[in-house]
Amino acid sequence: MDKKLTWFTIGSIVNINDFTDENKGGLESKMLVRVKHLGGHEQIYVYVGLNKLEATKDELI
Repeated sequence: MDKKLTWFTIGSIVNINDFTDENKGGLESKMLVRVKHLGGHEQIYVYVGLNKLEATKDELI
């Protein structure tokens, strides 16, 4: 099943870490995305089961 990411926040991406388990064929994909919100605070979001993350560092979301 293809899952497409829908952003639910406004800010810019500070960092993206891919923790996909290649030993399991990439079926259990896991991404940690650190976002700096417009208010100045940063928060880390965990996305699980994504096939493709269409975002890059410093991108405004």
